[in-house]
Amino acid sequence: MLIKEMTVGSAVNVKCLCSEVELITCSNWSKALFLHLKTKDDSFIGKIWNVNTSDVDSTASTYTDKVLDITGKVIQYKGVNEVKITSVKVTDEPASDYISDLDVFSKFLKEHLSENYLSMIKLVFDSIDSDKFAASYADEAHHDNMSGGLVRHTLKMLKIAETVIDNLPDLKSMSDRIYSGIVFHDIGKIWCYSSTGRTTDMAYVDHKAFGIELLSQHKQEIIGLISEDEYYQLLAIILGHHGGYGEPCRSVAALIVHKIDALDAVLTEAVQKLRTVTDANNSIQVNGMRLHI
Repeated sequence: MLIKEMTVGSAVNVKCLCSEVELITCSNWSKALFLHLKTKDDSFIGKIWNVNTSDVDSTASTYTDKVLDITGKVIQYKGVNEVKITSVKVTDEPASDYISDLDVFSKFLKEHLSENYLSMIKLVFDSIDSDKFAASYADEAHHDNMSGGLVRHTLKMLKIAETVIDNLPDLKSMSDRIYSGIVFHDIGKIWCYSSTGRTTDMAYVDHKAFGIELLSQHKQEIIGLISEDEYYQLLAIILGHHGGYGEPCRSVAALIVHKIDALDAVLTEAVQKLRTVTDANNSIQVNGMRLHI
């Protein structure tokens, strides 16, 4: 059961990943540790009261990025369920088991985007159903056609773009534009695919149109954060990311995003097909090509 669904006073014994440890001074001047914790399907704050400040640094380094086995009870603060921790044990479970593609996606943006672009993306994402984005398929029948596929596809493109930019230093000046364009290039798919990957009743509208509509709803705020030219640069990326298969690329950033998109889509589809090879000739069909293994 999720912590937020438990009643106050309920006993808690759960394994979770600790992403951050904060030292807080309480109203009575005592010290407490706030642990940012995440299970495989939940996140919450765990609190350890009356800590010895001399032990804080060592405790934080011991717990941060580790999987902890905690016991305690549910408490509530400002209407939000938290956990008062009574005991903590550090386990040897891999942290990677508790980190989703969405977590890595968020971390990448925080590390690679300037403050205004990060604020701009937060502004747009705050206006949509984040759970829908996290669960959306990237395609019905081709690459990343699974729940969470859209996040996975977007994250892979961001990582490819990072390598491209590192190897072509002239592109560093437009890195914010490229990364943000990748974030938004397929965002419209959340209105095109159901939670099971089937096309929705709205799928007769191209996902690029939904993406343009989404950004246009925040046009003035976006311009205030990153300029009018950058706003239209993002629209050009959304419109042109299919390249010759749709609207042609009309900017350098649109061309880069299109090429990265095509690379990931084709290679991912090939790898997915490798997992289920049943062809007697030991080959797969990808993008109109017969490929031998």
